Amino acid sequence: MSTLPTHMTAIAISAPGGPEVLVAEQRPCPRPQAGEILLKVAAAGVNRPDVMQRQGLYPPPPGAPDIPGLELAGTIVELGAGAARFSANTRKPHPLLSKFRRHVADRQRGECRP
Repeated sequence: MSTLPTHMTAIAISAPGGPEVLVAEQRPCPRPQAGEILLKVAAAGVNRPDVMQRQGLYPPPPGAPDIPGLELAGTIVELGAGAARFSANTRKPHPLLSKFRRHVADRQRGECRP
């Protein structure tokens, strides 16, 4: 990805409830901070905590985004300072606490498998 977008499409929870409360919305595209990577998401999974979050029974942990999605895989498109362990344009699974379901996601490098 030569030029990163300024916005991304995120699947958000509009209110507690069933699948009908999931809505697509535009959000600013994040930029990786020190030690983080930015992924272009190719696939995302939904698990029980995501369903419970949608139902209003499981709030995101403090500091985590409000977007459901604990599991994702994608391609690294940008590295934050100190994320030299990774290379741009590398495909990565990301199974831990991403809390993102969107076209682009950023996470700390320690949560992504090398």
